[in-house]
Amino acid sequence: MLGLPILFLACAREPLSPGGSRAGHGPDNAQSVWARLAEGVGPQTAPVKLDEYARVRYVAQDRGSDAHGEGSKEKPWASLIHALNQCRDASSDKRVAMLVGAGTYHQTVLGMKPHVDLYGGYDASEWSRDIWKSRTILQGDGIHRILLGASHSRLDGFLLTGGKVRGKGGAILCEGVSPALTNNVFIGNGTLIPVPWKPKLIHEKANDGGAIACLNGASPTIQNNLFVGNTTEAGRGGAVACDLKASPAILRNVFLNNESGLKDPMRSSDGGAISVFEYSHPEIRDNLVIQNKALASNDGGGIFVALWSSPVISGNLIVGNACTDDAGGLFIGGQEHRYGVPLDPVPPPEEFLVHVERNLIVGNTNPNRKSGAMRITMESRAELVNNIVAGNNGGVYLQRSELVLRNNTILQDARFVEEKETVGPGNFVNNIFRGGFDLKAKATVAYCNIEGGAPGSGNLDSDPRFFEDGHRGQARAKEPDGQRFELTLERLNGPTLRPNELAGRPVRLGESWTVVRTNDSSRFVVWGTLPPGPISETAIDFEVLPSWHLRPESPCVDSGTNQNAPSRDFEGDSRPLNGTKSLTVDIGADEYQSQ
Repeated sequence: MLGLPILFLACAREPLSPGGSRAGHGPDNAQSVWARLAEGVGPQTAPVKLDEYARVRYVAQDRGSDAHGEGSKEKPWASLIHALNQCRDASSDKRVAMLVGAGTYHQTVLGMKPHVDLYGGYDASEWSRDIWKSRTILQGDGIHRILLGASHSRLDGFLLTGGKVRGKGGAILCEGVSPALTNNVFIGNGTLIPVPWKPKLIHEKANDGGAIACLNGASPTIQNNLFVGNTTEAGRGGAVACDLKASPAILRNVFLNNESGLKDPMRSSDGGAISVFEYSHPEIRDNLVIQNKALASNDGGGIFVALWSSPVISGNLIVGNACTDDAGGLFIGGQEHRYGVPLDPVPPPEEFLVHVERNLIVGNTNPNRKSGAMRITMESRAELVNNIVAGNNGGVYLQRSELVLRNNTILQDARFVEEKETVGPGNFVNNIFRGGFDLKAKATVAYCNIEGGAPGSGNLDSDPRFFEDGHRGQARAKEPDGQRFELTLERLNGPTLRPNELAGRPVRLGESWTVVRTNDSSRFVVWGTLPPGPISETAIDFEVLPSWHLRPESPCVDSGTNQNAPSRDFEGDSRPLNGTKSLTVDIGADEYQSQ
């Protein structure tokens, strides 16, 4: 039973104008942006362009034969190991597509091969493709890693589960290689604690990457995958770890219920979903990071960054994550933890700058409630632009770092509390801070709307006047989908919804947060499933939060400064726009549009 949880969703209820569009800027554009994200994340059954390959080979566990097969559609091979061994002459001008039929493949560790692309999800009786109906499962059986990556190769449309290794990368290890890993599902993979594990100090390196480890310059593409329930016993990155100048592209994935540090006594397991460490520079863009945890007094329940890494973290929904020390949603550090030896000199800006742009950070928590949303510390250098922070159990904690915050909407407590002579002062411009602003470190604060006020040019203290577009009603859980990790909820009352009006919006069920994937007129589908047991028939109250768009009468409209302002707002609208007074940038993440 769900115990009468309350749902919080962000959508829009502003009345339509006579022409059918919303008056003024309205929240419709935001809906389409978040809806496109919700529609475009996670595994898809993508078409395979077979005419781009020199050869196409077939594997079918149920009707193939390694002894008598030919790798053809009519006479497929039975095992992937045998099939890959037949592709020794694959090259850039002799690329091979390997189509793999549904089934569960129990094999030793597979080594991907350059210029050989593996595609799962096929019905081997007719070689049609649907990655959900025809599950192609690579099984580690809890005793070995599943794959070793290779450059110039692809893995697309597989379910990888049961990968376990006393090392790095429970399902896949990419060490100095850069495959494309697309449209896959990673469930229940993990790394085991090193043996023996008795380091002299805490925060030492352990076995990172419950599902995928990217090491030593690896730059794989990790795109449109679903990561659920992957873990480390002692190691960073419950799902994905980047270390030693790794720079993967982590795009449009869903990270759900991954955990780091299941058995860690030495606080070496930061990053419940993703860890970025030691001069790594990944792009982390347009992902859903939901209900992940960093256990055992570790940091960064969602995403962890440290040791002079410079990721771009953009367009993500970081929702409902938790840690057992600092930063429920996002942790950013520069230095690593060191004891008894000198710290590193801080690298120059061209070598070390973290970009955090257009993220929605909601419903995250940490134990002392000071950094539920994020913590930035340890001589970091970061630029935060067009982010929205709201509804976390603890807000934003900033210290000993060189920070630029421009055009963010932060609707809870924010602190900048310590200086460090090795990094420059803060620069906070065009932000909304409504929830308390504690400034005890050197910073320029200008053109900000700050609850409680603050000295500085252009600052104000006034209700931002967001659109009053909340929505209340009741719903009942109906159809859990344990394969796709989705749950359908049927609305019991309230006005008819427009298609995908709620898509891409955070939703809270009791104390748990998730994200709406789709909706029709009366039902919506969220990421995640119910606990084992009968589906609850209890009506659930839900409440839609505001969409954080500015009304035309908002004091934030045309009240910022154009100097060094971003050219786009959190939805991609141009800046500046003439709102109601002048061609001047608005304060906050939203740029109001008059029509």
